[in-house]
Amino acid sequence: MIVAGVWRSSSGGRELLEKGKDASESSSEDQPAIPKPSEYMRSNRPYLFSDSVRAPSVSLERSELEYQLETLTARKQENVFENFCRRLAEVEICPNLRPQTGPLGGGDSQTDSSTYPVAPTLVERCYWGSPSAPSNEKWAFAFSCMKKWTTKVRSDVRKIAKLDVKWSKIFFVTSQFARDKTRARIEDELSKECGIEVCILDREWIIDRVFSHKREAIAIEELEIIKSQPLEKRTGPTDTARRNELDDLLTKLREPLRHFSSDYGIAGAYLHAAVLARGLELPRHEVAGFFSQARQMAKKTKYVPQIVRAAYEHAWADNWWYDDIETAVQVYEEIEPHLKTMTEAAELEMYANLQSLMWVATMRGELDPESEKLWDRHDDLVSALQNQADDQSYPSNALQAETMLRFLELQPWNDDEGRSHDDILRDLANCFERSRNLPTYPLTRFTDSVVGLADFLEPSEGFDFLFGTMGSLIAERDGEVAVARLLMQQGQQLQKASRGKEAAIVLLRASVKAAKEECLELSIDAAFRAATCLTGEGTILAARLPALYAASLSCQWAGTEFHSAWFGSRSSRLLAWLDLSQGRLSAFLRWMGLTTNCLQELLQDGYEVANFSATYNDIERHLCGRLMCLGQEQIDRCSSLPQPLRWMGFQMAYFVVMYRTGRSDEIKSEWMSAYETTSEQMHEVFAKWEHESASLEVQTYLDDQVFVTECKLSQFACDVRSDAEIAVMTFADDVLGILELLLSTNAFEGIKFAEARIDLSFERGTVENADSPIVGVFNAEVPDRVRVVIADGAENWLTDPNNELVPSVYLRICSTIVQMASVQSNELVNQCVETAIEKVGIDSLFLSVPSLDLVAQLIGSNCYQFTDDMFDA
Repeated sequence: MIVAGVWRSSSGGRELLEKGKDASESSSEDQPAIPKPSEYMRSNRPYLFSDSVRAPSVSLERSELEYQLETLTARKQENVFENFCRRLAEVEICPNLRPQTGPLGGGDSQTDSSTYPVAPTLVERCYWGSPSAPSNEKWAFAFSCMKKWTTKVRSDVRKIAKLDVKWSKIFFVTSQFARDKTRARIEDELSKECGIEVCILDREWIIDRVFSHKREAIAIEELEIIKSQPLEKRTGPTDTARRNELDDLLTKLREPLRHFSSDYGIAGAYLHAAVLARGLELPRHEVAGFFSQARQMAKKTKYVPQIVRAAYEHAWADNWWYDDIETAVQVYEEIEPHLKTMTEAAELEMYANLQSLMWVATMRGELDPESEKLWDRHDDLVSALQNQADDQSYPSNALQAETMLRFLELQPWNDDEGRSHDDILRDLANCFERSRNLPTYPLTRFTDSVVGLADFLEPSEGFDFLFGTMGSLIAERDGEVAVARLLMQQGQQLQKASRGKEAAIVLLRASVKAAKEECLELSIDAAFRAATCLTGEGTILAARLPALYAASLSCQWAGTEFHSAWFGSRSSRLLAWLDLSQGRLSAFLRWMGLTTNCLQELLQDGYEVANFSATYNDIERHLCGRLMCLGQEQIDRCSSLPQPLRWMGFQMAYFVVMYRTGRSDEIKSEWMSAYETTSEQMHEVFAKWEHESASLEVQTYLDDQVFVTECKLSQFACDVRSDAEIAVMTFADDVLGILELLLSTNAFEGIKFAEARIDLSFERGTVENADSPIVGVFNAEVPDRVRVVIADGAENWLTDPNNELVPSVYLRICSTIVQMASVQSNELVNQCVETAIEKVGIDSLFLSVPSLDLVAQLIGSNCYQFTDDMFDA
């Protein structure tokens, strides 16, 4: 978060701003001088700027260019000048210009150059190497070195106007100086005479474009200016990486329809190109061109967060790189209507940062707070942040919003004199303290902001308390991250040694230790590896817990992309497989939809995903078997699935659904082309498949009222029934996952189990006289049966971030089930379950946020219901 700093002043916000209007002319000791934004940013964040060093070299001087232009005719370089003008026009006017024809230009078309048509789709999306998009109007160009340019322009324009082509504009570029009055008069005269807009560009325009837009290289190359050594600079390592990445990106943007699956991806690519160009400190108009294209494409997506992000990044760059506050003013007015629709604190942070830029500009005397409605806008922002801070359904987001409110209270324009800085600083420290176990809370970014404020804060008890809290938290986090890295290495070695169960425990502990915003990638990687190890050991219920954790963090939106599309694709695909193996077709399809979205982002980033094909083939074979086993009534409900299946890459499953829903004629030619068989052979294949499937006892659910499955744990088995509601299903999955994880990792050493088969049901019901809406019920007269009753309202109880009883309910239910299968006393079992969970390391992370919340966020609260519009969005 960008914060402006707190002046050492006890004045109210309005009084301080009145003093600040003359800040640029004042040198008060109580009010430090406000540096230019670019100076401040370069001093505090030099890594955002170019790390290249200009090497001593012979550069092009203005006088030298003027001489070259003046003597073109004497050196008989008319053709050279025409090539130079066309190159310059391509980067300054429009990129879609035909090269000249004929030995001295003009050619059969009587023009030195002209525009060629470009499809509107390509105009909007392609990168053309110019800040200006191609024009689909017909423009003609004439270039001349003649001294008597007034005669030449009249001659060329009249010839061009007589052509059969209907031109909308004619450009005449001359190497001579043209007086403004003469140029304007001739432009007006010829425009009226020919009925075509005429634009004359003279030597002054050429010189201005070459030097102000850094086109010296074009001039040196095309005008054949001999230099003692070429223009060069010593490129730094960061710039080298940026340049390579930008070049790769621009190569893709020249063919966007080939490399990007949507306008959303194109907009994101242009925005990334703008950030790279900004870091390289390319000419401002080039950077602005990328931002402009990103904003234009973002608007085409109609996706508001991306529209806001693209506009914000443009304003941010113009302020901190070019000391231009006007873009921020314009952008805020443009995105202000979306303020109340923002659903994440990170989105509101962009509004806060833009306001901060404008407030500081008022202190420099550049803006007036009243005319910019800054007080009203501040109140609107505070209201929006307060709404998010009050919404405790997303704890990390709520705490982030609350933290931002505290930062806003510290700003010099805050007019609330009811709270002391000490109180605010203590509240800020409290926010940081409460961020424990919230992996996505940006603690590092916020503490960096506090450090940036240190020079502006009065030493006080609150100041000392805040920095003391920060110090202990940072030391604790640094230590845990170091331990996480060691555990990760250990887990990987165990994994390579095929000691999957041991590796899983170590990797789970690594994931918990690394669950910090600054190293989420490590935490996700460790969790996914643990899930992979558990799957390899055949414990798919246990694998679900870390896989879901990895997916929830990987697939969180980071403004312009998934936090980690790579792990998102793999973890969501694993979750899809787990649901498919239990016959949950609806949830499987939704997980695969998320997987496909992640894969598309990877493809756009240039990743090779061919190695996923083997896994996809395994999944598809299993899916086709499930689809073939569906009854006719069920398969008829799948009539809308073919296109989503094809989008996901399941070609054979597409054929299966088409065939079984009576549309074999529609796929006949496609099948024969894909598999080089006849239509008769196609029918034989499906007939044989249907016959084989009829003998299989495979239960597949669309949206049945009750899901039934067999759960074979290492020490005992369960016949499980679960109501098909998300709260019931996810709680059942959590409990079974915890049990399988504990049992498969020998966490119950010392417990003896009877040869039991537990009848286990998770169902809706009424709970009375209990401290939670979820209880485990068993009757001594009905041995080996446990009912887990989940009352109405359990959803809110489970997802309440302030509810400290949630982990204890999981422990209690697990203990109840283990008690039924063991021969030990209940007290010993309870103690053993609690110790086992702590030993494996899942208590602080995987029980803090129930699966209900994560599944609903990722694939929707109706994920176990089969609907025709599942993939409409």
